[in-house]
Amino acid sequence: PSCDCPHRHIFSNSTQCQLCDREIPQLVSMQNQKAEIDRLKAELHEAQFTSMHHKQQLEKLEETKAKLEKKLLSTNDQMVSLRNDMQVLNDKYVDEIDRVAEIQHAKALVENELEELSQRLFEEANGMVAVEKREKYDLQEAYRHLKEELKETKERLTAEEMQLQELRQKISTEDSPNMTNNPEQTAAQDLAELFRQRLQLSTINCDKPPDGTDAMLINDFYEFVESSRHVTIKKLHNISFMKHCLAEDIEPCLRFGPNSRMSARKIIDAINMNACFIEDAPPNFVHQQAKQHFIRCQACGRQDPNTPLPYRFRISYMDDWACIDRYCRDRLVAVCEFYVFIRNVRQGYYNRRTIPDLYHEAIRLRLQMFYAR
Repeated sequence: PSCDCPHRHIFSNSTQCQLCDREIPQLVSMQNQKAEIDRLKAELHEAQFTSMHHKQQLEKLEETKAKLEKKLLSTNDQMVSLRNDMQVLNDKYVDEIDRVAEIQHAKALVENELEELSQRLFEEANGMVAVEKREKYDLQEAYRHLKEELKETKERLTAEEMQLQELRQKISTEDSPNMTNNPEQTAAQDLAELFRQRLQLSTINCDKPPDGTDAMLINDFYEFVESSRHVTIKKLHNISFMKHCLAEDIEPCLRFGPNSRMSARKIIDAINMNACFIEDAPPNFVHQQAKQHFIRCQACGRQDPNTPLPYRFRISYMDDWACIDRYCRDRLVAVCEFYVFIRNVRQGYYNRRTIPDLYHEAIRLRLQMFYAR
């Protein structure tokens, strides 16, 4: 409408009239619309290409998703299988723990039982050894006591026989006119009378002392008999009866004179412990001793060539034998016989005898110590 030229001639791709060179508005609008359509087509093509690309990526993602889901399912199955395996292993582990605990408990029970059996076995073995040792010790002690008792019995029998022989010799000479002037014969006669009284007492078996016996002395001796069984051998001299015997008879009997070579207390302790040994000297023993010592009595110290030394003694197994004469030997034997009687009373060997009978036996032994000195 802006171009008044009726003859229009339009070339493609041109918005101007070829005759008047004026732009045709419709063509411009159409050209703009065409350009817009081309642009939109390009954008559409580009959007389609982008959509196709996105679709391809989406398909790839779908495939990846499917693969991942499949892999996830497989992983889940593996996890479930692993969990099942873990549960089975855990159950086995718990069972093994219980089994190990039972084995350890059984092992502890076996070890405790084995230890108890071993301890019981050792205790029984030790008990058997102790019983055997005790029985052996008891047998040895019984044998030793029997041996000592036999020895003491033999010694007492020998002493009794010697005294009986001496008494017979003394009594056989009682009609001699000089008998009353010989003190040795008087002592033998008194001893024979004492033996006669002792035999009468032993046959009568009386429970009361005869007339003329001091009751206080009998009571002291009775207390000694009762208490000596509960007193040790070392404390025996603390009893009243033994104190009197020690002071009045034992110590005076063992005083061997001013030249005594032995301590009375040492000899008393040895005799009390039954460690004093007296025997006949072997032949040539005195001459052998003369090469080492002077020829003298080792108890009283008497050095008289006219006095023989037919006996020897010692107060310990560790000591050497020493020569003594007959007079010192009689003193030692008298004291030893008294202590043999004391030991027999203390050990209960005279339980069947009465107290007066035992008291007269003690008086006889004390009188024997008096005559020996």
